[in-house]
Amino acid sequence: MGSLGARLDPTTGRFGMPTTFLGSDQWRVFAPFLPARFHPERSGPYLQPRPVPLPLWGWNLRSLLCQQDWDRIRRDAYASSGRCCRICGNVGERHPVEADEIWVCDDVMRVQSLSTVCAICPACHAVRHWGRTTMLGAQSIALEHMAHVNRLSLAACKALVDARMAEWVERSALEWTLDISWVENRYAMSPRPDARANAEAVHAALLAHHNPR
Repeated sequence: MGSLGARLDPTTGRFGMPTTFLGSDQWRVFAPFLPARFHPERSGPYLQPRPVPLPLWGWNLRSLLCQQDWDRIRRDAYASSGRCCRICGNVGERHPVEADEIWVCDDVMRVQSLSTVCAICPACHAVRHWGRTTMLGAQSIALEHMAHVNRLSLAACKALVDARMAEWVERSALEWTLDISWVENRYAMSPRPDARANAEAVHAALLAHHNPR
């Protein structure tokens, strides 16, 4: 990074790009490392809830892959981000980043496909998983972080949250197919032998916690 012109902050151990680079094409050498919020060619909102449809709760890489395969994927995500958040560039207090699975929903075919796995800070992760954050009663803190990252008002961010959650309600009423071919294409990995049974067990546990009797 230093050879590209980045400057090391000795207090944090993190590299920074000179702001003068933004006035020319010099920033492009750093493009793979720039958080979305600071990327000159990306527009917001950079951060908003991305709730998984209810029928697919528990159907994630952690439950579908063996532990060593999931560990490899998430650690690759941490390393490729420099252990900084891919969205805002910050790090958490207790641990720097967490692995976030990026899913894309095809509402016509009703297929949820894994696009990639990236590293984001706990604060951004709390916004992504709004349902869990709501259960913890931490919406206000998450909304403030969302407003800061997106450079939007709290009211504008609340409207975004409401739109995403309304979308989630609609999607949760449908049946979905899961596509994790990204894992095989990128890592040549296959699901664990008991993937379906394990995911179904995790799904049932999450539903029981969500709707306690």
